[in-house]
Amino acid sequence: MASTYLVGIILIYLAAYFFRKAYKAEQQLVEEKSVVLEQLNAEKNKLFSIISHDLRSPLASVQHYLQILGETDGDDLQKKKIESELLFVVGNTQEMLNNLLAWSTSQMVGKKAILSSVSVSSILKPVLEIYKPLAVKKSIQLTHSIDESLCVLADSNMLELIVRNLLGNAIKFTPLGGSIRVETVLFKTDVQIVIKDNGDGISDEDKSYIFSLKSRSTYGTDNEKGVGLGLFLCQEYAEEQNGKLWFESEQGIGTSFYLSLPIAVF
Repeated sequence: MASTYLVGIILIYLAAYFFRKAYKAEQQLVEEKSVVLEQLNAEKNKLFSIISHDLRSPLASVQHYLQILGETDGDDLQKKKIESELLFVVGNTQEMLNNLLAWSTSQMVGKKAILSSVSVSSILKPVLEIYKPLAVKKSIQLTHSIDESLCVLADSNMLELIVRNLLGNAIKFTPLGGSIRVETVLFKTDVQIVIKDNGDGISDEDKSYIFSLKSRSTYGTDNEKGVGLGLFLCQEYAEEQNGKLWFESEQGIGTSFYLSLPIAVF
């Protein structure tokens, strides 16, 4: 009887031990799922915020400018100014839509990089041409030093999106008459793309959130609107290409963004 009691106690102890272990594992799984759901909910709220506010505002501006064009009998100079403002608003809205579409696609289907040898200059120079009119509009001196021989192992579409966002932000936060410089730097195993500006800089409060969905919507030096989504996408895409993205910034002096990608080996 003693041995029977002893075996019974051991079995009860083992059963309790395994049940407790299973309970803790299940509890940990539930907590992990809760964190994932919380993140998804934050992303959903961000998406609704963009759609309900950040996209509605520029579209309302487009409608307003179109109404003015239809109702005004002003001279050609006034109409050209309105058309210029309209083009600017449409361009800014298109950039937001591109970021939103890229982010939504990556969330739904899981965007994967298709890596190949990409000429850095073939990406940088067309983007510089696209943004040159915006720089001229703000009297910003936009200069570059690009080594045309450099190639990186990257996804050309992802790389273009990163460069467009970084250069767009530099123009956005650089004041009238400021300067922006785009450079390429070769290291042993990687290539750095550097975009420097002498703009407003990033506050200490915002630095910790700059690459997250917690980043706030901001206005540039010429009241340009952003949705706080571009840099989050940039970091995701940089990591997807086995690269790194970081920045150095000081308020009142300017900001430098660095994108490092593996050099393409032939």
